[in-house]
Amino acid sequence: MKNEDNRAISFDITRITACVFVIIVHFFWNTNYYLSNIDSSIMYISTLVRTICITCVPLFMLLSGALLHRKNVKIEIVDLGYFYLRLVHIVLTYFLCTGCIFIYRMGINKEGLGWKDYFGNILRYDQYSWYVGMYICFYLLVPFLNILWNVLDKNSSRTLVAVLIILTALPSFLNIYDFSSFDSFICPWLHYESFTVIVPNSFVSIYPITYYYLGAYIDRYVDIKKLDRFKVFFLLTLSILFCTFFNIWKSYTIPFQWGIWQDFGGWQNVLNSVLIFVFTNLFDYSFFIKVKDVITFISKLTFGAYLISWIPDDYYYKTLNSLYENYIEKASKAYIYIPRNIILSFLLAGVIYLLKELMCRIFKCVSKGIQISSRR
Repeated sequence: MKNEDNRAISFDITRITACVFVIIVHFFWNTNYYLSNIDSSIMYISTLVRTICITCVPLFMLLSGALLHRKNVKIEIVDLGYFYLRLVHIVLTYFLCTGCIFIYRMGINKEGLGWKDYFGNILRYDQYSWYVGMYICFYLLVPFLNILWNVLDKNSSRTLVAVLIILTALPSFLNIYDFSSFDSFICPWLHYESFTVIVPNSFVSIYPITYYYLGAYIDRYVDIKKLDRFKVFFLLTLSILFCTFFNIWKSYTIPFQWGIWQDFGGWQNVLNSVLIFVFTNLFDYSFFIKVKDVITFISKLTFGAYLISWIPDDYYYKTLNSLYENYIEKASKAYIYIPRNIILSFLLAGVIYLLKELMCRIFKCVSKGIQISSRR
């Protein structure tokens, strides 16, 4: 098996894993996990699973860095335009998924919606679509990010990544304690609304750039296949367990505190997402070569599956919430609801993907016909 084929499969598997993590994380959002006290074994296990799966967005950004950093785009209108044309597939998938969600909302939820609501929804990035707006803006920056990256040597690249981690992740490590009270280090759940700012947090929102360059650095300078699998797995396990205990400690006996320490750009996700990314790309996937096309196709569905997962989430979690009031009771049914929502999301995404491809082919045929007619 060629190295490029193995690299492609490993990246596809990482992308699919990230998408599955997204759907799992939405279980917590839709079942009142964040309103429940962290004071039982079920809540501890849920916190462990959330700590793992909240790496979903960072994993997608690491993949972007690993895949796009080699793109050399000239800063000219034509070249930039050609590069940005690739956003058409993202935007079209977004429009189609939002359209399906609106059909569901009007047909199943009996909501009175019109075209104005549809385009308002598109522009507000409602449901699960916040990532779409962020990624489109980020993609516009990629050619310029690559210009900087491609002029740096290994040491300079390492320094750039370190500076970005300091700017975006260090505040989430230092600015999370109340230094005015010693008790905050013993019982932080009693001081969860009061923190002392130690370092500036003005640049924490540029965390996508941090992950982009981290993914680029790993792809260019780290020979993942030569790393010791046991050591990586040990470090990953240790990191996840430590972060889980930390999150439980921060929220002990009170509702889960979603603080900057475990937000997408926080130090926990930097550690865990990099280790998960490395771990999923450690293996030789030659045994998957016969189903490479299937894995690639599923990987192509991930963006649509992420967006369209709002439909099964809305339908089934409404049912779950009507049957059980307590989160612990709902969590006991997670083994039914989460796999079902994952499967349905990918099936619906498959329909969206085929519809999008059909529309693209029709457009190409029509444009080709217009070109032929204009030449006559």
